[in-house]
Amino acid sequence: MDDWQLHDVTPLHLQLYETIKIRILSGKYPPNTRLPSIRELANAVGVNPATVSKAFDRLKHESLVNRTKLGYSVSDDQVFIAQIREEEKKTKACTLVRELTALGYKPEEIMTEVSYYVGKLIHRQDLPNY
Repeated sequence: MDDWQLHDVTPLHLQLYETIKIRILSGKYPPNTRLPSIRELANAVGVNPATVSKAFDRLKHESLVNRTKLGYSVSDDQVFIAQIREEEKKTKACTLVRELTALGYKPEEIMTEVSYYVGKLIHRQDLPNY
């Protein structure tokens, strides 16, 4: 099963929710993909099934997954998923700019730094883990 890296800072159900949401939005879990059962995922991650259930419930509430007779599957609404992905990009970009601005960086400095890291991606270089 996939690699699940959980940490202590954020509640486990929110970490699972975020990880699955990113996998859906990135296409790693394409539309109509059947997700692992609550029990399978709980065993793989090493958490209580109720934790997984809370994550799935949140994804269902946001219409990213559907509950079927066989469990949960990724929504088949590709347009909706693309819209959520676009919103996520804008939200994260705005958050980054706000946080760096709050630290006193000028727009030019922010652009230079972001351009540097985008350049690394373009040249298929790994980004550092700070």
